[in-house]
Amino acid sequence: MIYRISLSLLFLFCLGLQAKPLIFATGDWRPYIFEKDDTVDDNRPGFSIEIVDRAFEQMGYQITYKTPPFSRQILDTERGVYTALVGLLVSDAPNLIYPTESIGQVSNCFYAQNDNGWKFKEVSSLVAVKLGVISSYTYGVIDDYVAKNHSGNVIAISGSEENILKRLFRMLEAGRIDVVVEDRSVVSHYLENAGLVGQFKVVGCLGTVPAMIGFSPVLPESKELARQFSQEVQELRRSGELQQILNKYGIEDWKSKSP
Repeated sequence: MIYRISLSLLFLFCLGLQAKPLIFATGDWRPYIFEKDDTVDDNRPGFSIEIVDRAFEQMGYQITYKTPPFSRQILDTERGVYTALVGLLVSDAPNLIYPTESIGQVSNCFYAQNDNGWKFKEVSSLVAVKLGVISSYTYGVIDDYVAKNHSGNVIAISGSEENILKRLFRMLEAGRIDVVVEDRSVVSHYLENAGLVGQFKVVGCLGTVPAMIGFSPVLPESKELARQFSQEVQELRRSGELQQILNKYGIEDWKSKSP
């Protein structure tokens, strides 16, 4: 009888050690996130995904990723279909619950052909160019201008991130648009892998903003998950494991950069 009770207790203990499953939404946003076959790429998931996976592994969770279109990611995370959305700006979905620690840093810059003399100085300077953007993305101070000019000087493209960039830079090369705005790390990764390094130039940048994971506002555990996540990221930074993850992708820790 004692032997049977001991086996039962051992079985229950082992069940308690099993990682608890969670489902997160995300999408292709290289080098932050690499999508493959409607989930993240197991071999090279992206530095933001590796940070999230490691933090939640330490918290006792195992993550499954789904990759619907970005607008659907936001809607379904707000509704609680997904526990969290990985890879967005706070301005993309202000209703989500955010941790204090980020999973990257975004620096949106403007790109043009090398012979283009235009430079971004302020929002009003955009009236002189035809601008290519990604549909449903937010860019900060230019958002109002983008929203008001969708039928005019702004061309908004939707689809997977990698295909969008390919289309935008082909349009830029063909002269169908004058300028593309996108995160510097994303564009650098794309141009390098597309063999286009040196064919376009930066003609201005917006301020930096944190790339985030946002938790569903309708799930009662979200605030605690956000709090625990921040603690785990802080520990990854203290231990040096965070920089080890970033080194795989040639990324510098945004908190170690000089102001």
